[in-house]
Amino acid sequence: MQLFTDVPFPLVVNQEFAAKALPNFLKGGYQPMDPDHPHLNLMSHAREADWAIDWSKLALPILNVTGLQDRVFYEAEVVDRLYATLPDARRENWADCGHMIPLERPERLAESLARFRAEIEARA
Repeated sequence: MQLFTDVPFPLVVNQEFAAKALPNFLKGGYQPMDPDHPHLNLMSHAREADWAIDWSKLALPILNVTGLQDRVFYEAEVVDRLYATLPDARRENWADCGHMIPLERPERLAESLARFRAEIEARA
């Protein structure tokens, strides 16, 4: 699992976070992944999953936070298309984040979630 996270790491996080974390990566001593590890299960079965969800039927408020520095998983057109189907969504695109938003900008994410919660409570 460590090798799986080490190799693409600089491509999925912002440059500042990658520079700080880099000394902890590619240290070697890698072992095969446990066959029961949840990440292996996800990777093994992702192609079999039915991703054709009717997002327009979600009856709840949604906060979509996207890290634009994710150079592996982020596809602007896919995010735009999905967001357009959400009936009650707010969107925040963060230019200074990648895929690991809770690790890269935890305080900012907490503030954003708190604002979103306050907005939801004000509507109730």
